Amino acid sequence: MRFRLRMPKPHPLTLRFSIMEILFWAFEGFNLPFVGAYLVSRGLSNTSIGIIASINALMAILAPPLWGFVSDRVRSVRKVFIICMIGGMAAIWLIPLSSLFPQTATFIPLLVVLYALFWCFDNPLQSLMDSWLMQTIKPVPTIQYSNVRLWGSVGYAIVVSIAGAFYSRFSVQWMFLFYTVMAAIALIYALFLRSGSFQQKEVEHAATPHEKASPLLLIKNYRYVIFVLFVTLLYIPSSIFFTFQLQHFRHLGGNAGSLGFAMTLSCVGEVIGFLLAWPLSKRFKPMTRLLMASGVFMVRSLLYLLCRTPFQLGMVHMLQGTGNAIFLGGMAYFFDYYAPPSLKATSQTLGYAFSMGGATIAGSMIGGALVDKWSYPKLYFAELIFTVIVVGLFMLTLLPRKKKQPLPPDLEPAKQT
Repeated sequence: MRFRLRMPKPHPLTLRFSIMEILFWAFEGFNLPFVGAYLVSRGLSNTSIGIIASINALMAILAPPLWGFVSDRVRSVRKVFIICMIGGMAAIWLIPLSSLFPQTATFIPLLVVLYALFWCFDNPLQSLMDSWLMQTIKPVPTIQYSNVRLWGSVGYAIVVSIAGAFYSRFSVQWMFLFYTVMAAIALIYALFLRSGSFQQKEVEHAATPHEKASPLLLIKNYRYVIFVLFVTLLYIPSSIFFTFQLQHFRHLGGNAGSLGFAMTLSCVGEVIGFLLAWPLSKRFKPMTRLLMASGVFMVRSLLYLLCRTPFQLGMVHMLQGTGNAIFLGGMAYFFDYYAPPSLKATSQTLGYAFSMGGATIAGSMIGGALVDKWSYPKLYFAELIFTVIVVGLFMLTLLPRKKKQPLPPDLEPAKQT
């Protein structure tokens, strides 16, 4: 059985949003992977870093649903996306001001408040970007999410590799300037980016007078709630490693440059995953692809506990990226599928908020204590067992229920002819 990477003929919107993905993930690449490195450079302990990371997760839960609901009410994800970008560019420059109060009782609380303000604007951007893209391409069957999203991984990989080497040689303090400059370029592009009539028709169709845009419609949806819970639990092990990955690299003899190299490999793995998503979509249903990606996460945890050098750890990052890319496509698909027409943006942002935010909170709070008390092999063995249990329980929820709660059409068994 051979896979052919034969893509459909590119649609004009594919190029437009591919450029937007490159720019968006480029400016995130200057900041997102190196927050931990910046906090370490400020002399914070693992416990303090865990506290700040948990605040990040808290804002990831609170901010995205709020901005997503605003998007649905004003019927424009693009406008809210631009507002959040401007807010993030302004708020990030408040963080270095904490250096005015070093070694004081107000230092950590001030950092917490400033990062909370920044993440209030920055955290919703990924889910808003996905919602914007999904709503735009839904009426265009020739555009695949994975074919567009992979360019974000390309931009992220390039930036992270350059930033990691630069920060390692000079200073991670440059992250604030690079983030702002790249975000300004992305902002200018977003201001002129038009998705044509497709998104407008979809939004107009969504805003029916008989359907209220109430988030309760999502909370009452059994399949949506179970899926969000599954993603949350599955991403807890990834959250632990992502928060404390610099410490692990240093434990194995690496540095910030090793982290940048690993993040680059992770992005290369994501590109491979997104390229595989197209042929996989022709042969496997969305839920099958999600479970395949979950299997990759299990293998990842197994290989993490066997790593003995920074290079080996970086290579496992590539596998993590491949599994994550396949999983992201299915996650965005089901967040959109389970949502009523009037809550498309809210579904994406709420799903991302509770799954990613909840996983980060749990991973930061639990991970900080485990990293200090356990050896890394013991930690990753526990993560492997935890992932197997989570996937097994989720598969049980896919079994037919006594009450009438039909599975989505693409999850039903194929009819024999």
